[in-house]
Amino acid sequence: MTVRAPSFLVRRICVFIFLGIMGYSIFQMTRSNSYYDMTDRNIMRKQIELDISKSSNNEAPVKNLKIENYIACPHPILDPFDPIMMKFVQKEPPLTCDPEEDWVTVKGNIAHITDKALKKYGDIQCKFMDILRANEFSTSLGVVTTTHTEYNLETSDFFRVYCKSENGKFSWESRMAGIRFDEDVINRAGWDQVPKDGLGLNVLMIGMDSMSNMMVQRILPKVYSKLKSMGARVLNGYNIVGDGTPQALIPILTGRTELELPDTRKRMGNKASYVDVYPFIWNEFKKHGYVTGYAEDVPDIGVFTYRLKGFDQQPTDHYMRLYYVDASPMFKQQKPFCYGSLPRHKCAKSIDGRTVALKSLSETRWSARAHSTKVLCENYDTILNRLKYLSENTEIKKDARNEAQNIINKITSLDIAFMTVLWNRILERFDKTSVKLQEKSLDLSVAVKLLKSLRAYIGSIRNNFNDIEKVALSLSKVISKKYNTEKKEK
Repeated sequence: MTVRAPSFLVRRICVFIFLGIMGYSIFQMTRSNSYYDMTDRNIMRKQIELDISKSSNNEAPVKNLKIENYIACPHPILDPFDPIMMKFVQKEPPLTCDPEEDWVTVKGNIAHITDKALKKYGDIQCKFMDILRANEFSTSLGVVTTTHTEYNLETSDFFRVYCKSENGKFSWESRMAGIRFDEDVINRAGWDQVPKDGLGLNVLMIGMDSMSNMMVQRILPKVYSKLKSMGARVLNGYNIVGDGTPQALIPILTGRTELELPDTRKRMGNKASYVDVYPFIWNEFKKHGYVTGYAEDVPDIGVFTYRLKGFDQQPTDHYMRLYYVDASPMFKQQKPFCYGSLPRHKCAKSIDGRTVALKSLSETRWSARAHSTKVLCENYDTILNRLKYLSENTEIKKDARNEAQNIINKITSLDIAFMTVLWNRILERFDKTSVKLQEKSLDLSVAVKLLKSLRAYIGSIRNNFNDIEKVALSLSKVISKKYNTEKKEK
């Protein structure tokens, strides 16, 4: 006798199985916000460490260690210009941006209406608004400042600007970047805070994503050649320690892999920390008197904001994400890779092109003087514009305005510009020679050669008069009668 299960019982069993599968699937999809996901990270890190340990133990002993320049893991020598690869490399044409030049340009912390724009459109009125940081993903705007001349960056490095011509028929607008004069930062920074065993160097890192060593040689040959001529070291054996930009960059900036640091992934919800918890190298530089900055040019896929939670507080003294968050919606209205008349990669030029006059601890008796003349030479226009602002600002005491005007009258003359360039060259040479002469291991014969070289250099300056005058004329073209008279006598 055969007994058949009722059909409703079979259906009920099928429903239970289906619900069980669905419940398990939902659990797997949502468990990333649970304790198990944190356990997975720890297990993953421990598994990686175990694999490295096993790999190291299983390797055969390295032989011939006594042979000079022996390499246990030789890297292949590849021809970057091999025809097999070059057929895939296309030369891109130069960028063609808007032929209408920007009405406003920025140098350092001064934004001013250009002479070309004034000549073409007559009197121009511009409204400036500082771009302020609300958080990693949004901005706010400062008060509106209207001017017909220039604007000083004081509260932000970035601003929006809207301009109209005198007759109201023409207009222009943009988002622009400079570098504000932050008195608090300047007072905090200084070479006197750098450790005695420090190199005393400025540090600038420039990264181009998805660019291999070979590809740099193919499409940036001039850059590569310049670096080689400067004695740059190419890390031919460099390998990333993870798959992805954050996985490669985080270890460089922190000395740790992402798995070794607190979890900052967005999908962890409230359990995720802000990236501020990472031990970034720029924090160490800041502690030792450096002015810090960080910039990325594509905010939608930022290293610390695409998959990670981003920063709660601004991480560095100058932080360019703020600019790109505000300006990137405008890029869609521009020509490819352009913003107005500028190629987009030049929007940040003012950020890294300014020499800041930091307090200096003199290495030699010449150091402070050499540093001062260098700052004056490289920031002549910025200093002059700042003095003009002080001399015309009615909110400042009359004595201070007069003093600013007196300094303007002096430094706008070719005499002062010429002497500044001349002494900058002399003091720089004296300083470098003096540093060398103070080396403990310096040989006496080398010291004699250094002094002879210095003497020969000073003697050759007269022959370089035209070159020095040319540089001075780029700073000031106000030629006095005294200058012409003395020039004839020489």
